[in-house]
Amino acid sequence: MTLWRPESRAHLRLVFRPGPDRVIADGYFEEGAVVRLPDRVYLNLHEPGCVRALLDEALARGLFPAAGTVEVDGWPLFDAVTPQDPPDGH
Repeated sequence: MTLWRPESRAHLRLVFRPGPDRVIADGYFEEGAVVRLPDRVYLNLHEPGCVRALLDEALARGLFPAAGTVEVDGWPLFDAVTPQDPPDGH
């Protein structure tokens, strides 16, 4: 997902790559889906509220560049904006 500031050439590219306990849309989930396993927490990157939460977290962390394009792993932002249950479910 690429975010940019109006009237600016600054871009923040959030990258969600599949990996252990991390799933992205692949035909099973609808386009734009990112899922954290094993708790199956899900975000749809096409939903404006989801994008806003990720942007707010990126801004709070100072990740948005003043100019140019910066590519950032999106999963830490995903974890910050979604609830996390303890492994035993309590």
